[in-house]
Amino acid sequence: MNNRPAKPAAFPLALLALLAMGGLLVSCSAMAVDSTGHFSRARQDWDRGEYDLALAEYQAVINLQGDDAAARHNRALIYLEIGKASEAREEAARAVELAPEEGRYHLTYGVALMSLREPELPEARTQLLASIKPMKYAKDSQGLLRAYFNLGLVSQAGRLIVDARKWYRMALAIDPNDEATLTALATLEGTER
Repeated sequence: MNNRPAKPAAFPLALLALLAMGGLLVSCSAMAVDSTGHFSRARQDWDRGEYDLALAEYQAVINLQGDDAAARHNRALIYLEIGKASEAREEAARAVELAPEEGRYHLTYGVALMSLREPELPEARTQLLASIKPMKYAKDSQGLLRAYFNLGLVSQAGRLIVDARKWYRMALAIDPNDEATLTALATLEGTER
């Protein structure tokens, strides 16, 4: 029998919030000319909901250039969008391994770990914390908002209410009208929103 607490209903909010902020990144490194078309077609396929085609285009980038952190990250985002958290975890972990300086990759990895059937909350927290410094440096306020929000969810799931409240308030300092954060904080406080 599983003694772990049930995954809070807020975790899907984390995924939706991550996807809604446009987590897609195109490699900033020198991209081989051949892979540019694959990135473009992948984005078009993804926008049309043709996930298998988009995944194949990102795999073509990897096949052409060797491991590519942006292609791995984008595959992780697609897997999260279609509910394949285990595959998302694998792809996000590889993206972080290839480009540990990319805050968004740590953020995606953290969300993937939170989205597993058996969430890996301590490692998710570690990845989310690792995302903060590079996103602050890059002045990525939306990425920071999502990191703080997800740290609130992880803290709340671990019943660390004071920490959860702190992270939600940090997210609201970036965007006081963020619906996902306002809803999570209202739930934490036991108030209706």
